[in-house]
Amino acid sequence: MELHPAYGLSIPEKNWVPAPRYLLRRNRILNLLHGINPGAWLEIGCGAGALLLDLSQKGFCCSILETSTHALTLVDAVREHYGFALNIYTQPQNIPADFFDCCGAFEVLEHIRDDTAALRQWSQWLRKDGLLFLSVPAHMHRWNATDTWAGHYRRYEKKQLLETLTAAGFKIERCENYGFPLANMLEPFRSRMHAAEMAREDRESNSQQRDQASAQSGTNRKTDTRMYPLLQSLPGRLIMNMAFRMQSLFLDSDLGNGYLAVARKK
Repeated sequence: MELHPAYGLSIPEKNWVPAPRYLLRRNRILNLLHGINPGAWLEIGCGAGALLLDLSQKGFCCSILETSTHALTLVDAVREHYGFALNIYTQPQNIPADFFDCCGAFEVLEHIRDDTAALRQWSQWLRKDGLLFLSVPAHMHRWNATDTWAGHYRRYEKKQLLETLTAAGFKIERCENYGFPLANMLEPFRSRMHAAEMAREDRESNSQQRDQASAQSGTNRKTDTRMYPLLQSLPGRLIMNMAFRMQSLFLDSDLGNGYLAVARKK
């Protein structure tokens, strides 16, 4: 388990490391959190818990809703290693209403069939004027094998995302289009990799397989683990630093392959 000064947490011995698209998203999330007073934070579908470590170091009191056994094992290892407090919920009915100052759901909503109902449920856990931080993959015309591999129901258009948030009772504070150009450039390579993996496994597209894919999509980083030494090298660090700067120039465009929204509970 390692803590990189620019990339944050990695767990190469457990085949989880931060992928470039995650790093681009993390860069923007941490930027959007500037000026936000630390409070009670609930993350829905936390994966390995890398962002929780960032938030706990900023003074947030963190809780999670997570049902993946593998994710819970990773998170528990991170919590034990770094010694930060964490409340764990595995059933949504156990989460207190009107309690959290902020709620985060990153690359989660696209895995849920009824996204509006999910957003309304998440809203119940926020205090009045609480903030939801949300990311989703962008543009249905970019649908590829990675979406099938991960168990997605959809990718979003900006208008669709904003209308869904509004219908669930949120007021939009900010909506960014992140990832351009690096995430766009890497997407075809990841798609081919995941297509080959599904072909080897002879995976069928059905509801059971989708549920299994969703459970492992946030914690399966075997290929990224093999490539991580390159990302940590001097050329890799220079490329990522340039990518952070480049995406900041295109946040208000519609060129990237992901949306990151901040919405306030009415």
